[in-house]
Amino acid sequence: MFFGSYLRLIGAAFALNCILLFYRKDSKYLVKLRFALLFESLYFLLLVPTAMNHLVGSVISTSAFLNIYTGFSALLQAVMIFSPLFVLSRKLKHPRDTASILKWTGIAVPLYVLGFWVKNGLMWVYAISPVENPWRSLVRAAGTVNSWLTLLIAASVCAFVFLSFRQNNDLNIKLVGAAAILVGGYFLIFDLVSVWDPIYRAFLSLTDFWMIGLLVLGVVILVDLRHTSNG
Repeated sequence: MFFGSYLRLIGAAFALNCILLFYRKDSKYLVKLRFALLFESLYFLLLVPTAMNHLVGSVISTSAFLNIYTGFSALLQAVMIFSPLFVLSRKLKHPRDTASILKWTGIAVPLYVLGFWVKNGLMWVYAISPVENPWRSLVRAAGTVNSWLTLLIAASVCAFVFLSFRQNNDLNIKLVGAAAILVGGYFLIFDLVSVWDPIYRAFLSLTDFWMIGLLVLGVVILVDLRHTSNG
């Protein structure tokens, strides 16, 4: 995954460039978005050899660094996330094909969030919960509920937004903002729990804490929507 981290870093650079171009109302932002999605999809593709290493290695070896749960987690993430993101990046080569782009966006986004739920939920199963009673304190209980519900609800909201849009041709911006808040909120809660709980703190580096930025994005969307409706 060392090489994959560099792919993701390159994708992040394209994503930041995309945001800047978008705010400048430069249509070239779609090109940057396409490359950002491409590199992100390739990162998840590289989870396949990692998954095989853990799945096979946990059977033939007693190494503590090989874990069958980690293998399943990596494989499920690759299966759910790589193909939709890769196809969406290809569709963005033809920005006028709006229907196809919206279709694959509606497929990719819920599966992307669901992939993160798989990653963090299984991490709770094999790494966090066995160490100590997950309901021992209010802080640990909050971490447990957060691990199992927050991202799952966010993925469900994303799927509902897409299905509703397909049926009514009307994008529910309020729910888009709520979904972004839920995704970012998961990582913020994990970080806050880790301040008091050393078990969570030990796995903090394995979380995508940069996604807290989605919490800010969701709040901005809802605030902007409120100001628009009041105006």
